[in-house]
Amino acid sequence: MSLKTPKAWTYAWRENKITTAEVAAVSLTDKYKKPGQSFPGWCVYASTLRQSPEIEILCGGINDKECDAAAIFRQGNLLHFGFQPDPSKLNAFGRGLLLNSIVYIARFTEDRPIAETPSIWSGDTIPPSRSSLKRYQHATIPKDPSAREIWLKENRGKLAPDKNNKLVPDADLQKLGVDNDDTLRFFSVAIGALSGELDLEARRVLNRYAPSGPGARGSKAAWQAFWQENGPYLFFSDSSGYRWYLDPLAKSRGVPTAELRGSARATLKGNPTKYERKTKK
Repeated sequence: MSLKTPKAWTYAWRENKITTAEVAAVSLTDKYKKPGQSFPGWCVYASTLRQSPEIEILCGGINDKECDAAAIFRQGNLLHFGFQPDPSKLNAFGRGLLLNSIVYIARFTEDRPIAETPSIWSGDTIPPSRSSLKRYQHATIPKDPSAREIWLKENRGKLAPDKNNKLVPDADLQKLGVDNDDTLRFFSVAIGALSGELDLEARRVLNRYAPSGPGARGSKAAWQAFWQENGPYLFFSDSSGYRWYLDPLAKSRGVPTAELRGSARATLKGNPTKYERKTKK
């Protein structure tokens, strides 16, 4: 069936904006009160999920956020099925989608959630992710969007939440000349600065953005050993705390976390993954 394109999908500033008046959709329930009616559900911005290797987006849906927002996704061995109707109200397609999602996630017996995000339901204040700046920039600085684009390009990698959860450039990162999410340079630059003129700044950024490391008082040798042992298995997430996380599944398999994504993280036999085939040789 075809439904009217949600207004949020058409905004001009979106890189993936939809320009058609209607979009094709598949109904998961036949129990509408009127034709074209949809049930409220729950979806998550895809940009906040893709940073985490243990998260896999399986399906989207009609929503008021963005066209690629995730309605069904996996985080480790947990399944998020965001469509609102309970199974008794789903049609044959909807029940099949739910059952297939459960069958699929059952293959992930080793994977576990890694990224930790504060919950608004617990009263936590969640700092905005850097991807959200694109959504809000025209509302915050409508007078000169071109100047804002230049500022974001220069400072994006050094932004972090302050004590009020407002994104501001990190002065320590500016002195070190490195971005907090720079996979190739963050650790080498910060560790290299230890015991030097910028030792204090380096210790602060390592402790701030890599809390699983040796800590602010860790020696240069301890940090070098940490980086050498865990480098390929670390990933950065600003949507989950502006910090580097260690991927334990990638480390246990000896596969860089950048390469261990999606179905490659499954472990059950019957539908061999790249990892399982490799271990059989």
